[in-house]
Amino acid sequence: MIATSDLASRLAEADVALWTSWMAAVRALPGNRYGVEIDERDELTALHVREIPTPYYNRVLGITPTSFDEACDVIESYGERFTPCRVDVNPFYSSPTLLTRLNSRGFHPSEFQTNLWGDPTRTDPGSVPGVSVREVRPKEISFFARLYERAYHGERAPKRLSRFRMDSIKARYAHTDWRFYLTLVEGVPAGGGALHIADGVASLAGGATMFTLRGRGCQLALLNKRLLDAAEAGCTLVVSRCAVGSVSQRNMERAGLQTAYTKSIWEPRLQAA
Repeated sequence: MIATSDLASRLAEADVALWTSWMAAVRALPGNRYGVEIDERDELTALHVREIPTPYYNRVLGITPTSFDEACDVIESYGERFTPCRVDVNPFYSSPTLLTRLNSRGFHPSEFQTNLWGDPTRTDPGSVPGVSVREVRPKEISFFARLYERAYHGERAPKRLSRFRMDSIKARYAHTDWRFYLTLVEGVPAGGGALHIADGVASLAGGATMFTLRGRGCQLALLNKRLLDAAEAGCTLVVSRCAVGSVSQRNMERAGLQTAYTKSIWEPRLQAA
């Protein structure tokens, strides 16, 4: 379905809340070891991670036709630091002129993401035989971070990037607005995912399963558990985002979520290529 402007606004706000909470947790690590900066302006939010110069973590959120000039100043600051960035473009806050101007600045759409929503109180999550899901316990967080990194990214990711991602999980675990979940197949740790809750909105943040245990229903079980917990936490809206037409999208639709809109991710042309 097509989102109303109010729903689109809440989904956009949930994106910003998730990312700022995520980066704030990493920034709070001793000595701000990854050099995280969060630049919050009237409409824009810009995230900069000095020690991890990849677009995924260096992004501009909230761009609109009226904030484009301000966004250009922010984009230039990334260039001055030799850091590629990405710009999230919400179709409800876009225009042909905005896209043309982004293109003139050397940006190109590199990815399209489906943003989904649902009412956790109106879903009826079921169970998946042989698969169990529970929250990660304090003494398990280091093990979970390694398991999740391997399940999501395999063993070939650059070591520094892997360390950053694992540190970011451990940093968020200490914050009450984040919950992490472990999935098990017949008692064997298989992967997991995260849930971010802010202002009555629950964001399904990531989900990964070890290659050898895929196809057993782990992602559906993980979705079901988080939907139940979101409802119990009093959330009236659950949101998520994933690649268009992906297995993740089909899993979320099976769990009761609906498409709200598709947003585009813009990156510098050479980076996108």
